[in-house]
Amino acid sequence: MRRTIGADRRDELGKHGHGYKEINEIVRQRRGGLASADILLRSVDFGYIVTLQNAGDWRQAAAYLTRIGRQLVDAGATCILICM
Repeated sequence: MRRTIGADRRDELGKHGHGYKEINEIVRQRRGGLASADILLRSVDFGYIVTLQNAGDWRQAAAYLTRIGRQLVDAGATCILICM
């Protein structure tokens, strides 16, 4: 069964791409050949989340993350991976 991964990440992970490389190596080992993971990527402004947290506005932080999660699901993600 194929699944689409929705990856919600902080900017630091994207600078190096190690997580994506590891995911694709696992997929390639399991499926062989030139197989790779079907990944949707949505970068997140983590500074905005920290600002909301520091202000005690957890409801708005949750709404922001929920909106991003919904965007990934609407785009076809069957699971969401949050990379910190």
